[in-house]
Amino acid sequence: MLRPDSTQQVQCLEAVLEAQALLDRGEADRATALCTACIDSTDGQWAHYVRARARLLQADTMGYCQDMQQTWKLPEGRRAEFRGICSTKDSAAIGALGLSAAHFPGVQVVAKETWRMDGHSNFVLYDESGLVLARFMVLDRDTLFTAAKDSATFVGGDTAMHPWLVKSIHYPDELFDAGIHGRVYVRFIVDEAGVVRDAKILQSPAAAFSEEVLRVIALMPKWNPGTAFGRKARFLYRLPVDFKLR
Repeated sequence: MLRPDSTQQVQCLEAVLEAQALLDRGEADRATALCTACIDSTDGQWAHYVRARARLLQADTMGYCQDMQQTWKLPEGRRAEFRGICSTKDSAAIGALGLSAAHFPGVQVVAKETWRMDGHSNFVLYDESGLVLARFMVLDRDTLFTAAKDSATFVGGDTAMHPWLVKSIHYPDELFDAGIHGRVYVRFIVDEAGVVRDAKILQSPAAAFSEEVLRVIALMPKWNPGTAFGRKARFLYRLPVDFKLR
């Protein structure tokens, strides 16, 4: 549940609860409007989720997927719902890369998974029981894993990475003074030695935010290298970085 830490967020939570009640009565249009106003003022996770549900009732699958993409802090059950609605799989598409399950020990099925909100594709590797063993994508002819049993990790894990980011990132003065806030999405590669490289901004509300995030990513210490199927591998990560006014 959203934990409000400002008057604005308290008002947002009240609006989202009202929107949820409207949604329960089938009033998707009014629920969408309330959540949109909340998102514009606080970029609330819960507001994105309730608006996503409203958009789904309106048969706006693309809008649902775009909102759900913003709810990365929500419980796993809702992430599973998102994946079930917003991705499609095509096991035949793997042939275009000349790959098959035989390339990966223990893998029975290789399928292409495409996200409806942005057209991004991963290749998903399944074992004989249907469990996902790993995910990878091909970028500029380079195989980059996005998930595996032994993925690359920040030293100390996510619980150590978050405070490191908070300590390292500085809010650009001109944007703070102008009351500008928002979320930056950055992509980077962790190579076989654990070195962070090739950072790229995917989405940002302001150029100064982008510059600051790229500066900090360039300062990241080495990660614990990852492996896939017993071999050292390169991993691709997407990271959201929030700039919030306090």
